[in-house]
Amino acid sequence: MQMEKGKIPMVNTLKITRVVGLSVLAVLFISACSTLKVSENYDTNYDFSKLKTFNFIPSEDKKNELTIRQVEKELKSQLVVKGFRFVDANPDFRIAVYGGSEDKVSVRNTYSGYHYGGWYTGGFGGGGFAGSRVDVYEYKEGTLVLDFYDSKRKEMIFQSIATKELLRNPGMEARLKSIKNTITNVIKSFPPASKNK
Repeated sequence: MQMEKGKIPMVNTLKITRVVGLSVLAVLFISACSTLKVSENYDTNYDFSKLKTFNFIPSEDKKNELTIRQVEKELKSQLVVKGFRFVDANPDFRIAVYGGSEDKVSVRNTYSGYHYGGWYTGGFGGGGFAGSRVDVYEYKEGTLVLDFYDSKRKEMIFQSIATKELLRNPGMEARLKSIKNTITNVIKSFPPASKNK
């Protein structure tokens, strides 16, 4: 989604992390038959071609420090492949990592089929639906948010949000593999094409 004049209604990620913390990051990247959904927003007037170096905004969540490091490590690796350079001081842009989760309910009607009137139903005549079942499925949906800030202007320039169903207690190999897949999709379109000057 693109907004004109550089005015982008970004998600309040500070509110997200303060309310639910980043514990969701420990399980966000593994899903049971669910689809990763990614949305993005960015300043269409910003010249992304000038960005060369980056760093991360330190997280205040020490409880999930290990998982955050895993996310940042993969993000760093993929940005380097894109041609960016990680630096310790004075980066062109900084990235903040946030997470959140929300309880969801899925309701689905399942019909068992149509039956015809006849001797097996006690007589001849019309038919009808044999019956239906309502399936209620409760689950948690996790959200990963990456906010990119121009270091000098201290303004958000790009935001990517990924959501998917959560699965608890993933193995380490599956976790790291899915982190890689998630980050690949989250930053697929970064940097966006810069506006012609």
